[in-house]
Amino acid sequence: LGHTMVEGPEATLWMFGGLGLPQGLLGNLYRYSVSERRWTQMLAGAEDGGPGPSPRSFHAAAYVSAGRGAMYLLGGLTAGGVTRDFWVLNLTTLQWRQEKVPQTVELPAVAGHTLTARRGLSLLLVGGYSPENGFNQQLFEYQLVTGTWVSGAQSGTPPTGLYGHSAVYHEATDSLYVFGGFRFHVELAAPSPELYSLHCPDRTWSLLAPSQGAKPRPRLFHASALLGDTMVVLGGRSEPDEFSSDILLYQVNCNAWLLPDLTRPASVGAPMEESVSHAV
Repeated sequence: LGHTMVEGPEATLWMFGGLGLPQGLLGNLYRYSVSERRWTQMLAGAEDGGPGPSPRSFHAAAYVSAGRGAMYLLGGLTAGGVTRDFWVLNLTTLQWRQEKVPQTVELPAVAGHTLTARRGLSLLLVGGYSPENGFNQQLFEYQLVTGTWVSGAQSGTPPTGLYGHSAVYHEATDSLYVFGGFRFHVELAAPSPELYSLHCPDRTWSLLAPSQGAKPRPRLFHASALLGDTMVVLGGRSEPDEFSSDILLYQVNCNAWLLPDLTRPASVGAPMEESVSHAV
């Protein structure tokens, strides 16, 4: 659990790290071929001859298709604690390179954050937590062309601190949609049912109340993916001892949540099992 999985070139998925039982922290890299329905463990080293990123969980990763395709990886929980290191894996040469963060930007050590690609131009870092620094409340953006991090002003109603949330990017509106997680609000941290949108061009946040129907229950350590104009939310945790197998649908164009009934005859296949800290 706490691993990452990103879509890669030629109908592949790439999974890294996580926490296994009884293995502990993992640093393995796997590729899944959708057409062959087969997992393959991939051996990747660093360009400088080193081993690449250390085993970790609750890190974040994003795929950028420019060039031959690359997976970017940031932070997470390692054996040495929460880290801020930033890596890029060339998916063709299978070589890792650690990207150095300039001293002009104080990138926090974070775990439970999200890293989301925006139009192949940049990566957006939202949320995260470490025992030393608490909740990360800043919005960081990595400019792919210049290879630099920036952290500017935010406007609107930004989340005051999140981890264990999910984020998807919607290209038509050039907006990031951030759901759930463990939220710090008014000196209290608790599971959140809130959905935020970030309009990327002007870095403006909005707290979205659904235009019809009710918003879902609090959800954290779930997984989300965007299919067309619909954000699909899978599993997660609602209460300390309550794990979910629900599927939630948020329709961007209608600003509405749907909770499909997967027990009806129209459903295909067996419902997913209750799960937490998974990846899609």
